[in-house]
Amino acid sequence: ASNDTITGTVQPQGDAAAEKQPWMARRDKAELIGTWNWKHDGESVSLQVERRDGQLAATYQRGNQPLPVAQFYAWGGGFYCVIENGSKQTYEGIIDAGQLLGTRNSEGTNPQPWSAARAKQ
Repeated sequence: ASNDTITGTVQPQGDAAAEKQPWMARRDKAELIGTWNWKHDGESVSLQVERRDGQLAATYQRGNQPLPVAQFYAWGGGFYCVIENGSKQTYEGIIDAGQLLGTRNSEGTNPQPWSAARAKQ
């Protein structure tokens, strides 16, 4: 494995004459930077992700009130963030085809499916 690429060989089973074949897999780049929109209790909200001082940072926007997201983590195609706006909400999931897909867990409730769409530029 090197960066976003994994290589190896595969030996087909059941055919003694078959030779080992090389294979390679490459992870797609997941671009999280931008604005993501969804509805929360019927109200439009957004998450603005940007790079600050070499690190990813996020701001949650509900109505006219921006709220910095203190806990925001991303790795590969996955993300995790905690938004505290009167109550604690945890979002986690993956980036898939221009959407964020995962779960939202409000304090004291069971996780619920959640998705957000990338805002058009």
